[in-house]
Amino acid sequence: MAGIVAINTTNVTVSNNIVYLLSHCMRMLQHRGKAYWKMVVAKKAISGEGSLPPDDKLSLLARKEKLIGKNAIGYLSKRSPQFHSMHTIQIVLDGFFVDTEKLHLHPLIGAAKDSDSLYKIYHIFTKLLIERGQPERAAEFLDRHLRGNLIFKVDGDIYAFRNSSGFKPLVIASNKSKTLSIVASENSLHTSLKEMKFNDIRAGALIALRKGTVEEVLTNLPREAILMDPFEFIRESHVTSLFNNKSIYEIRKNIGREQADFLGCKMGQQIDTAYAEPDYTRPMTLG
Repeated sequence: MAGIVAINTTNVTVSNNIVYLLSHCMRMLQHRGKAYWKMVVAKKAISGEGSLPPDDKLSLLARKEKLIGKNAIGYLSKRSPQFHSMHTIQIVLDGFFVDTEKLHLHPLIGAAKDSDSLYKIYHIFTKLLIERGQPERAAEFLDRHLRGNLIFKVDGDIYAFRNSSGFKPLVIASNKSKTLSIVASENSLHTSLKEMKFNDIRAGALIALRKGTVEEVLTNLPREAILMDPFEFIRESHVTSLFNNKSIYEIRKNIGREQADFLGCKMGQQIDTAYAEPDYTRPMTLG
């Protein structure tokens, strides 16, 4: 649905050229988007309809808007923003929300009760995380309503959360000197950023990219807290996700094999032709 990137650095040289690095990372995503793009650097943002502009045009926009800072987030989408609040808050979403009908009744909703779903979730989440200092409760709240990944900026800090179902991949990379961190919705960046070490962000993890520090894990939701039917998990998970060190695609193939073996056992004969191996590498929910 979208491609998202976040960058945090303590290096002055990198911060002066952060728009160039951000645009490079966005272009390296396989999900390049064709309908909408957005860059947020420090407290300022630029965005536009269509594909990401060439670097020379981005450089002109960056100089005009004075986009210089130590952290940034980028967003690419194949459709225009679903939520009006995406134009007013510094947030990027790769996924979708569920069970949002009664958010206006939440005790922390306050003045956001008449806003769209994205702003309601952002408002309640930041109340729990920033004002109350309860990262685990904030992550649990977000996990209840998010299927996918979310990255947003608050007071100069960047926060990234991956839904506990592992519905979509999310990776983090750091250089050897620990002066640069990148969070991205795909690990395709490693082909050009070879000096950086890439790792999967654990499903259910809430990560902070703060000033003066490169990365910090605020909380990890326990795996036993994941309440999802196993077949629903397999069906909804992205094909590049891993579960018990196996790819979701491999697991889906094994499910078909087990089903065929079970039926063959009951029928007293092998039925190789009944193997329900997926012929389409993307999950049904994304098809």
